[in-house]
Amino acid sequence: MRSFALIFLIGGITLTGCIPNESAISANAQRGKKLFQKQCATCHSMGESTYDKRGPDLANLFGRKTGSNTDYQHYSPALRDLSLGWTPQLLEDYLNHPSAFLRKHLNDQSAQSRMNVRVKTDQDRKDITAFLKEVL
Repeated sequence: MRSFALIFLIGGITLTGCIPNESAISANAQRGKKLFQKQCATCHSMGESTYDKRGPDLANLFGRKTGSNTDYQHYSPALRDLSLGWTPQLLEDYLNHPSAFLRKHLNDQSAQSRMNVRVKTDQDRKDITAFLKEVL
């Protein structure tokens, strides 16, 4: 019985070490640039005019309050009401599921984002954020 418990304990430690930790994922800004161009650039610019874009300009995003770019008038009321400062982690959370992010932070199950694109994997979100940190 003792040897079974020891094997189980060692096996559990080994398996625990094999599960990737979200913080252990390394970001790749070059890959993030490609992902941004493919998934984000249709709607978002980075310092250029946004007259023909569906989403706000992302220049100076980090540190800026959510929903506060005065050149963009089409924020959802929920994003405008949130009033948090964008950080890389906050952006990654938002990119995962924009409406769920707003519902959680506003504690309002009816909150909706106008951004209907989700970046589905942790790696993709980290890479896009790394690219934005590098260029903004």
